[in-house]
Amino acid sequence: MGQRSPAGKFVVYAAMVGVLLAGAWGATLLLPPNSPANEADAMHEVTELYARIDSTLRPGDVHRRADQTTSAVCPREGHGSQSTLERDYRLNESFVPDRWLDVLEAEFPASADWYIKITAIGNSEGRRIRLVGRSLLAVEMTLVGDGSDQRLRLIANSRCYPTTPNSRA
Repeated sequence: MGQRSPAGKFVVYAAMVGVLLAGAWGATLLLPPNSPANEADAMHEVTELYARIDSTLRPGDVHRRADQTTSAVCPREGHGSQSTLERDYRLNESFVPDRWLDVLEAEFPASADWYIKITAIGNSEGRRIRLVGRSLLAVEMTLVGDGSDQRLRLIANSRCYPTTPNSRA
């Protein structure tokens, strides 16, 4: 048996590197994604997104804002809990839906991996808006009413987080 040629050694080394890279890639598919450590960390992602949405509303457009947070068991069994943040706005007559939707689309452009779908609600002036980001965090928005009775509602679920007796401190 003779020695391997330099080309043969290169092929063996390249194959070994390929197997290592394929193994590392396969391992990332099997491992769960980074999950938040607790409810506060999970909700931080949602509140940051809501702050960006808030920035698309002109200060004079919002008459009143109210938040409600609820928690439930994560739909993925064994992954702890998940929180939902609902934000309701009562909007002033100065609010112009089409202008706001233009600003919203500019703040969350497709070129930055945002997806916005706007659909009409029946025969009314209402709209359903779905905003999804690269992290797959989704916000469902409902815009209804007209004149002095306009309302905007946002609903988003956090990523799942571990639930332990001490995690809700």
